[in-house]
Amino acid sequence: MWIIAIIAVILLVVLFYVLKKKQTEKRLEEERLRRIAEEEERQRQIKLEEEARRAARKAEIEAGKEIYHYLNQSIKTMFYHYRTQKWSELTSLGAMELKDHEAARRCVDKLSQNSRSLVEEFFACLDMDQTYHGEGQIKDSQALKAVFEEMMLPFFPVYSQEFTSGPRYISFLNQRILKVFTQLSGKKFRLGYKNRYQNGQIAFEWTEDVYRVYRADGTRLCEASFADGRVKDGYAILRDQAASSQDWEVSSRGQWSDGLLQKEDQTYLYKKPVR
Repeated sequence: MWIIAIIAVILLVVLFYVLKKKQTEKRLEEERLRRIAEEEERQRQIKLEEEARRAARKAEIEAGKEIYHYLNQSIKTMFYHYRTQKWSELTSLGAMELKDHEAARRCVDKLSQNSRSLVEEFFACLDMDQTYHGEGQIKDSQALKAVFEEMMLPFFPVYSQEFTSGPRYISFLNQRILKVFTQLSGKKFRLGYKNRYQNGQIAFEWTEDVYRVYRADGTRLCEASFADGRVKDGYAILRDQAASSQDWEVSSRGQWSDGLLQKEDQTYLYKKPVR
């Protein structure tokens, strides 16, 4: 009888270990399947997040191009009104067509600090909210004029009226706004691009911060540096609007030093043809 009892005990022990092994194997298999499911879910989330990032980036790139086109067209419009002294007639730059306003906001936020500051200063002059909804009505004309001048080469406010038949507006854009254009559009822009009159005469050239500006007939108007919309140092010829009349154009020429004219000569040009 005791032999049967021993055998029974052994069988029970064997059965116990067999059941325990199966339970362990089942638990390990369940753990393996759980880890696989978790990894698949993690990979799915990573894929979804990556797709969302790509979609957001694509939207930001598209918005950047839309902002670039709006800025470019707006500068063209402002250039005309500024050059022809019709700034007071400029009341609106029109609404900006954006497919994704939130993407536009993110795009501007990712610009370099200097570029973002210029863009935000520009839009602050218009009736647009933080995501550029609005009709583009100008709410501060003088502030917009100041921002426009910040986008132009430093001699442009002084000699803008000389370019009535001159180069296109893009020739006069400074490096700061060209950098904004590059960041928004992905294109490259060259300072002083196509800076010639229709007759082929160069309109201006520069060495560091000294600019030489010419009329269409080749007359040199200046070889000087500029600051705050005025001649700073060097030689320059300036129209005297107060002294000029319908028949006569009066100009002052001389040498400037630290913004002050050191010696002045006046010239008189009779505008009407002599018969």
